[in-house]
Amino acid sequence: MKDSPRQFPVTPRERLYLAVSQPMELVSLTGWIASRSSGGTEVHAHFSASLVENATVVTLGGHLNYETICGIKVVVAILVVAPEEVLAAKDMHTQTHDLFVGRR
Repeated sequence: MKDSPRQFPVTPRERLYLAVSQPMELVSLTGWIASRSSGGTEVHAHFSASLVENATVVTLGGHLNYETICGIKVVVAILVVAPEEVLAAKDMHTQTHDLFVGRR
């Protein structure tokens, strides 16, 4: 994020988007996958990756978004929790989808 928002929801003005087309090494991948309260699936993934830029190793991080293309081998471990206890729904405070855990 290039600016910390004064209020929610976060708008594109506060975000920094970067398109990278060179090879990167995935350092970490965390986040969650859950059913949406409105139907479908919500994927919220954070990544860290390194690359070489002008003979310097640079580390990048942020959210993986649509149009992400991965051409590397990745091992992903997924913890499955009872579906009635995990739900992705809109957080009324932030106006974004978030993960809620616990019986509803």
